Amino acid sequence: MERGYAIVRMRGHVVTAADQVPPGAKLAIEFHDGTVVANAEGAARKRRRQTAPSDQGQLFGLALLWALGLAGGATLARQIRGAMIDVLDQDYIRTARAMGIKEREITRQLAMKNAAAPAMTIIGIQFAYLLGGTFIIEQIFSLPGIGSYMLQAISSKDLPVIQGVVLVTAVIFVLVNLVVDIGYAYLNPKVQLT
Repeated sequence: MERGYAIVRMRGHVVTAADQVPPGAKLAIEFHDGTVVANAEGAARKRRRQTAPSDQGQLFGLALLWALGLAGGATLARQIRGAMIDVLDQDYIRTARAMGIKEREITRQLAMKNAAAPAMTIIGIQFAYLLGGTFIIEQIFSLPGIGSYMLQAISSKDLPVIQGVVLVTAVIFVLVNLVVDIGYAYLNPKVQLT
């Protein structure tokens, strides 16, 4: 098989050269404004890169999610594990196994629904910690947000802004707890919303 050399030129300047590449192979060279794709014979075409979030922004977002959710996620996982162990030890689960129902169906249809109710309590409680945590995370990572806005209002003694932020935070917290209560009624039909 014959090998060729690919050299990509942009505006008359050699941008990069590839080592030996097989004929017809494609070589992607990334520029700031797009991607140039060249084959081994040197025929090049320019293609615009689609706009996507930068890798640094994605990593930063993952770091924030990790910082906010690590402790709460561990608590929630421990709660769900304990509830699943308790539910899978119940008599009706043993009866379903004795009837020959597949283990996956038992876990999905019977056990998960009954084990999710205690976890919903933890989610409702942890949401308050997440709201408070965002205030702290915004200060640590120097992010603009409701937490830094609140601290700026406190330092300048802007009472209407403080009241507004507290009101919005309280309404969000109440709505989350309402969703948790409605979720209880969905998971356990014995619980009635009155």
